[in-house]
Amino acid sequence: MNKLIAHIQIFIIIFLGIAGTTFAVTTDELLPPASDIQHSPKTQYEEVEALKDLPDVTIEQTATSVVKTILELSMALSIIALVVAGVYYLMFEANDDKLQAAKSTILYLIIGMAIISAAYAIVTGLIQFDFF
Repeated sequence: MNKLIAHIQIFIIIFLGIAGTTFAVTTDELLPPASDIQHSPKTQYEEVEALKDLPDVTIEQTATSVVKTILELSMALSIIALVVAGVYYLMFEANDDKLQAAKSTILYLIIGMAIISAAYAIVTGLIQFDFF
């Protein structure tokens, strides 16, 4: 099962890398050429003129936004799970086995939160660089 998850993660990373470098399209490329636009008062391109003011959104920005949103949600779930594990830690003080399980859960959640924070920092840092 762990190999399957590792393969899926590698596939997602490779796909996002290829998609980010291959399919970058700006809104200017979607508009008709300026020579096709007629300059009469009522043209069929009035709606197209309004599209020129749209921001350029690339696949890289969209992928970054999606990854950052997933990391933010996983951090929120980790915090909720940490609170639940803390409650279990307080409830099972008499039972040593369940107390040890709660301690290990808290430890793993803190390690996971550190990894999520590092991943968020890496994604945020990489998007600020202009490689090409």
